[in-house]
Amino acid sequence: MRMEGEEPATADGGGQIKRALIDATAGAIAGGISRTVTSPLDVIKIRFQVLFLFLFLLLLIVELCGFEI
Repeated sequence: MRMEGEEPATADGGGQIKRALIDATAGAIAGGISRTVTSPLDVIKIRFQVLFLFLFLLLLIVELCGFEI
């Protein structure tokens, strides 16, 4: 099934190769953009998780030792 504006496949498969290269390029660009956006968000998420774990452990130690806050 051809998309609008797509060239028909030739007998040697040149149209299929061209379409595969276009699809691969589009996928690579989309993957790069998605990682560029999500990677900093993952770093922020992990830093919050570590911070909250540290605060939880600190409060637990303070509670176990009987210190007043």
